[in-house]
Amino acid sequence: MKFLPIPRTNHIINSVKESHDTMKAKESFTTLWRLIKIGRKYWLYYIIIFVVNLVYAAIYEGRALIIKPFFDDGFIEKNWEACFSAALILFSLALPLALLRYLKDYLQGYISFAILIHLRNRLCNHLLTLSMRFFNKEKSGDIMSRLTNDVMVAQNALHFVFGDWVEQPMKILIALGLAFYINWKLALGALILFPLFIYPITKLGRNIKKYKGESLVKLSDVTEAIHQMFSGIKIVKAFNRTDRENTEFERLNRGFLRKSLQVERRKAISGAILELFQAISMGLLLMIGGYLVAKSSTIPMTPGDFIAFAVVMISMYAPSRVLAKAYNYTMESTAGCERIFEFMDMKPDITDSPDAVPLDRIEKGIVIKNLDFSYETEPVLQNICLEAKHGEVVALVGPSGAGKTTLLDLLARFYDPLNGSIEIDGIDLRRIKKDSYMKHIAIVTQDPFLFNSTIRENILYGKEDATQDEIETATRAANIHEFIAGLESGYDTPAGERGTLMSGGQRQRIAIARALLKNPEILLLDEATSALDSESEKLVQEALANLMKGRTTFVIAHRISTIQHADKIVVLEQGRIIETGRHEELLQKDGLYAKLYRYQFGQNAGE
Repeated sequence: MKFLPIPRTNHIINSVKESHDTMKAKESFTTLWRLIKIGRKYWLYYIIIFVVNLVYAAIYEGRALIIKPFFDDGFIEKNWEACFSAALILFSLALPLALLRYLKDYLQGYISFAILIHLRNRLCNHLLTLSMRFFNKEKSGDIMSRLTNDVMVAQNALHFVFGDWVEQPMKILIALGLAFYINWKLALGALILFPLFIYPITKLGRNIKKYKGESLVKLSDVTEAIHQMFSGIKIVKAFNRTDRENTEFERLNRGFLRKSLQVERRKAISGAILELFQAISMGLLLMIGGYLVAKSSTIPMTPGDFIAFAVVMISMYAPSRVLAKAYNYTMESTAGCERIFEFMDMKPDITDSPDAVPLDRIEKGIVIKNLDFSYETEPVLQNICLEAKHGEVVALVGPSGAGKTTLLDLLARFYDPLNGSIEIDGIDLRRIKKDSYMKHIAIVTQDPFLFNSTIRENILYGKEDATQDEIETATRAANIHEFIAGLESGYDTPAGERGTLMSGGQRQRIAIARALLKNPEILLLDEATSALDSESEKLVQEALANLMKGRTTFVIAHRISTIQHADKIVVLEQGRIIETGRHEELLQKDGLYAKLYRYQFGQNAGE
């Protein structure tokens, strides 16, 4: 049997690769255009930058025309007046050039930094609109890296767009026009050389963008490692893992170095190609131009023509070199821009429906109907049905992983149910304006978060315009006023990062004061007194009692002794409600609640 020859497909593969590279280049410039459009409110500055660069390039390149009379009339003809006139013209252009240079550089810096700040603000604002699902999935170090490192990389792109991408093409076009004016045939020959270096430069530029994107991912890993290391510094030191953390940090840095060197290697190759091209082209120019001046009669050139032409070509090659370098840096910078736009293109999961209504006050209460929820594919809550009348305290009890915290997150509308609904006064929570609803709720978490600012500023987070009397009323009810008043700086005492300068009980009571100041109608409380000493626990319990008065409260109970007087106790297991009732009723049922009760009280008795 005779087999047909397998056709060669290399040309097809190469064609596909070239098509892919072209598409990538188009994507890069689309990204740049999108970045420029973000700063469209600065359109007047765009026009001014263009005009200033045009005038600067015209004067800068136009100086070459002075060289011809300087050499032909001044040197060859020994005419001192011609030399003096040429020098005088150059002197007269010096100050305008200097002023234009200052203006264009300042405007370039101003506009690139202005757009950088605008971009960073927009990115931060957009990130704050995204749901908790996004923040649970993304690494905080990567988010920080995109807000800091990647935005600075994007600023580099703007620097080149408003600098070299405006100035250098103008210089090249004006120099090319002057070259054709001096000797069009020689200029045409010089122009043919340009495509010889354009292809390798653009090819390298696309590779630079690819490796820069990979290096930024590595840099975000480094940022994440820094964040984790110093956030958990107490654990690092307690477990004597400083050497391990340092070794891991060095490993991540080496990964970043490897990717960065791949970028630098390609930029270095690009520079070498430019250097080679410039040396060859200048050698050819001297050879051909020298021949035309010395021997040619068909294309006559005076020494002044030749020197003026040489200066023009040098001034054309120099911007070409800068522009090629700018292309590489721009490709490098668009990698950062694309990472920024990747986040900016993400849509918030939690949004107001078109028919959403504001919530003025809550009169009836909360009803949860047939609620299902899952984070990915694994069900977390199934067929949850629950009612809390206005002012009732509902305690959530169950083993770890039962879905208690998830239910609080749904009530806070950090997520929306997969099926079923949560209704406030008979209105589906998804049909209530989110900002309006959030004004009516307050959350006190198991490990309260305090900002790295003063105690006063942390409490005012609940109500920014509160008076000192209102603050003190809240802190007295939270059993924390006397402690704060006894501090040297009082309410202006720093709380430390994440409240590390405060004890666990103090953080709890400051968080309770913050919630009291907001005066919410719905309270979501992850009660955490099990880790506190007896005195702190007593103070926190009294503060919590004050906080829950007259408010619809959902509380996750870690100690059954703290929720025995709740209006309703809901027992969850594996995402389902298995028991509901008051304390005495549930004990009589002798189910999971009674078992947890006996376990905790038996353990306490044993202690």
